[in-house]
Parts: sequence; C-alpha cells; structure tokens
Amino acid sequence: KIQEYQLQVQELDQEELDTEEKIEAFWIGDRQKIRTTFEIRVHELSTITTNDWFELRRFHEPPRIVFKLMECVCFIMMESATWKNSRILLGSSIQNNDEGDEDSIWQDYTLKLLFSLKTFNV
Repeated sequence: KIQEYQLQVQELDQEELDTEEKIEAFWIGDRQKIRTTFEIRVHELSTITTNDWFELRRFHEPPRIVFKLMECVCFIMMESATWKNSRILLGSSIQNNDEGDEDSIWQDYTLKLLFSLKTFNV
C-alpha cells in the first residue's frame, strides 16, 4: 500500500513539474510581454502612499467605483469579492490580525495587497 502511495506522489510531482514547464514556456513565448507589464504595474502600485491605501480601507460602504475596482482586485488575487476581503487586502498585518486574517499571524506587512503581489506567481 505504501509503495502505491509513493508511486502516486511521484506521478503527481512529475505532473506538477510538467505543468510548471508548460507555464514557463508560455511566458517565454509571450510576445505581448504580459509578465513584464504586470511587474511594472505592481512596482507602480508601490508608489502610492500607505495613507492613500488606508483612505480606501476606511470606507464602511465604499463608493460604487471603489467597490467595483476592489472586486476586480479580489478576483485577481483569488479572493472572494467581498468588501471585508477588500479591506483585508488594503490592511496591515496588525489590522488584519484583528479582522481574523490567518496570514497576518505569521507574516509582517504594511499592506497585504502589495506584499502578496510581490510573490504573486505570474
């Protein structure tokens, strides 16, 4: 039985490697330079001040345009598109710990969105 599980794990590991190679091959052949553009835009987001980000976070009921924008951000970050999740993305690890965000327990960040985007696997 153990050998059967070991074989399944090996097959899954190989499948993961194959998928990673296909993804990387896609990015190497990316003529539109989507990955590079994404990285540039992420860098540009870091020029926004912390106070400006927190200004967005403070809304209890955000203006429709802010809510729609943050819905899109949640979608990109693979989070449920709720205002609570948006506020967590716009918060610091200290604030998010109070909101019940498990990531904030073991990670230290000023703004979760920027922290997450730096390690986002595009």
